Order: sequence, then structure tokens, then C-alpha cells
Amino acid sequence: MMGLAACTDKKVSNPNPNRPPDTHLFLAIGDSLGVIDSTAMPDTSASMLVLHWYGDDPDGEVIGYEWAWDDTTVDGAWSFTEDVMDTFYVEIDTLVDLFTFYVRAMDSDSAIDPSPSSLTFPIINSAPTVNFPATFINEYASEHSVTLGYHTFTWISSDPDGDESISGYEICLMDSSIQWVHEKDSLESDWLRLDSLTFTHTFEELDSGYYRVFLRCQDIAGAYSDVVYYPETTGVWQVLEPHGEVLYVDDNSYQSILADTMFSAVMNDLGIEFTSLDFTDRPIYYSQDFEHGLRDFDILVYNAGTARNFDRTATGITNFINSGGHVFLNTDYSTSDTIIYPFMPVDSIYDTDVFRPTLFVQPDSLNLMDGYPYELRTTQSISHDFSFAPAKPEGLIGDGIAAIYQIGAANDAGAIGDTMAVRFPYDPDASTQEPARLVFFSFPVFDCNVNDGFRQIFTHILQNEFADE
Repeated sequence: MMGLAACTDKKVSNPNPNRPPDTHLFLAIGDSLGVIDSTAMPDTSASMLVLHWYGDDPDGEVIGYEWAWDDTTVDGAWSFTEDVMDTFYVEIDTLVDLFTFYVRAMDSDSAIDPSPSSLTFPIINSAPTVNFPATFINEYASEHSVTLGYHTFTWISSDPDGDESISGYEICLMDSSIQWVHEKDSLESDWLRLDSLTFTHTFEELDSGYYRVFLRCQDIAGAYSDVVYYPETTGVWQVLEPHGEVLYVDDNSYQSILADTMFSAVMNDLGIEFTSLDFTDRPIYYSQDFEHGLRDFDILVYNAGTARNFDRTATGITNFINSGGHVFLNTDYSTSDTIIYPFMPVDSIYDTDVFRPTLFVQPDSLNLMDGYPYELRTTQSISHDFSFAPAKPEGLIGDGIAAIYQIGAANDAGAIGDTMAVRFPYDPDASTQEPARLVFFSFPVFDCNVNDGFRQIFTHILQNEFADE
């Protein structure tokens, strides 16, 4: 019995202690299904790395892994994951550097591989890229584009090392004689530095002339992107010098020549200096640049057709009127643009295509301004006109509206009396009216020059309706 007791006292409670797992790290899976290419060794790489690993446990189960970069001795160096692959972005702040990745397996008894698997990567910094918007480049960079003294530029950028590694942008405004990217070295003292969170810049109050803009970005390692520039070598960006207090915008591709002739003839005869912008080919790209340019004028004469660009100009027109400006506007109905913009004195449209009207008359109840002829007759029947229910423009400050012209009896009976032109604002109880902020025609009023009707209207509007007290 004593011998048996002695044997029992010497019994070993855990004859086979847990053995830690082993870890394997590799870059790629081989071409043969299920075959791991463990011979793949890192060469100089970009900072984005896709790494794979797995673990073996001789006496249990691997439940996860811990990975770390470089110094594994600091607190929090190791991160746990159950995944067997991941994508890493190495934050490189020099042109070339070495980075070491460690991974170690953990088993179900929390035993960790004592000899983590590792790979050292020579990482080369990748230069960032920056570009202007594609639509801007495609539509404007190789064309002749004309603006007022304001031009906004926006851009998008990326960096293979992670977009957060972009440290800033540099933009440079030069005259158009600087044409090629390789001339950028001569611009070093002219770059304007912008921070990494800035993606837009506006050049303001530019003198008249021809310009070119250069743009580049830089990352935290000091690498520059290629320089992009606008316009391209075949394109032209021209800045106009504002002349006079009137801006005339031609946004009517169908009747551009006739309208330009009619409007300019009246202003020239009155000795009124004016500046012209042609939007029939392309408008100013950024709507805020049009709005800023209006600051140099008191009157906007806007000739809009069926292919008008109100999507780019509506905000500028609305804010211009609310800031004290005056707008003379004629437009047609466009099936591709049915929006009632906030500057329009329109509640709803009665007829989207009035049948070729030739006569417009003042409402019988109108006792407003002697400067408008009672009748307006067209030189030919016109189309794409619309009649509407007038209303105070939704986006404008002020009250009251008055119909100036309706469809006359020379047209079909069903349309007689429909409103086609209005004046804003209007106080029916006032003995005299405040200056008009908006005179709006839903037909090409410049084509109504029988008995000099258009000349009388346009002259009256410029000299009287828009005369500030």
C-alpha cells in the first residue's frame, strides 16, 4: 500500500503541455489552385500592400492573429484580427524607406507564436495626381472661352500612398504666352500655396487679357504631381474689360445675329456703352463667376432662346436683381427646360407654344407707362413663345406685378388676352412707380419692330424704367 501511495504522489498532471502555433506570411497566392507562393519576395513597392498569412497549431486550433509594423515593443503595437489577409497603406514621408511587417498566430489556449513571421519592404513614395473636372477640360480647355474678371477653378486629386498624404496644392496664374508644362520651372516664384483641404480657388478682379493657369499638388514626402494647365495649347481664355453699365448676354443661338443687331443698334444710337457676352456656344462654366462679374454692371439685357443656359445663370440673375440691378429679359419656351426659375414672374404656363402670334397689345385696364406702344407687331410670325399666368417672382424681393402685353386679336381667338410680358415690381395704387427691376417677355421682342415698336420699348426701358432715383 505504501508503494502504491508513493506512485500516486508522483503522478504528472499535464504530461503534454500546449505547444504554440506557427505563422506563415506571404505576398501572393500562386497560379496553381491552393498552392501558396512562399518564394515571393518584396521588391521596391508602392505603399499599398496586400498581405496574406496563415497559421498551424500542432495540438489545437488557431483562433486569430496579431500583426504590427516596425517597432513591436511599444504599447499598442500589436493589433488582433481573425482575417488571413488585409490591405495596408504605409505612411511614407520620404522618397524611399524600409518597413517591416510582423504577424503571429494565436491558438485557442491564447498561446502566441514566439517567433512572428516578418517581411521587410523597401517602399518608394508614389507621386500624387491632380486634375481639373473632365467636363470643364472637354468643353473649355481647347476652345476660345470668354469671361468677365472672375474665374473659379476646382480640382480633384489622388495619391497611391493614400489621399491623406497630400500635403497641399499650388496654383499659378500667368499670361497665355506660358504654354507648355515643361516651362513650369520658370514659375517657381509665382506659385500660390493652398492647404490640403482646399479644392477650389477664384481669381478675382482680373485685368483684361489672355491667361493660362497651372496647378500641381505635393505629398508629405515632397513629391510633386505632374502640372496640369488650362487652357490647353490650342485653347484661349480671354478676360473682357467691362465697358459701361450695361451687360448684354446673347443666349439665343436660333436668332443670335438678328438679336445682336437690334439690341446693339438701339444702345449705340443712345450713346450707351455696353459689354457683350456670347453664351450661344458655351456659357461661363462656374455660375458664381457669372454672378461675380455682374457686380460691375447696373443693367443686364439677357436675350435667351430655346437652348438657353439658365441652369448656369439663374442664381446670378436672381441675386443681381435683389442687389439693386435691373434686368431686361426675353426668352422662348424650351421643351428641354421646363423649370420656372426664381427670377421668373410666372405662376404657371397657359400655352407652351402659342400659334405663331403676330400682334401683342396692352391690357385695356393698364394705365401705367406711356413709353410702351399700345400695339406690338412682329415682322414675321414667330414660334416657341408661351403665355403664362403672371406672379411675383419667387426669389425676388419686392411686391406687385403688372402685365404689359397680351396676345392681340390678330391671333387665334382661344389665345387672345393671354399674358406675354410683365413688369416687376408694380404698385397699382401709386401715382408713380419705383424703377423696374425686371421686364420680362416670353417671346423675342426684338422681332417686333413694325413702326419701330421694339426701338420704342427698349429705349423706354433703358432711359425710364431702369432710371434709379
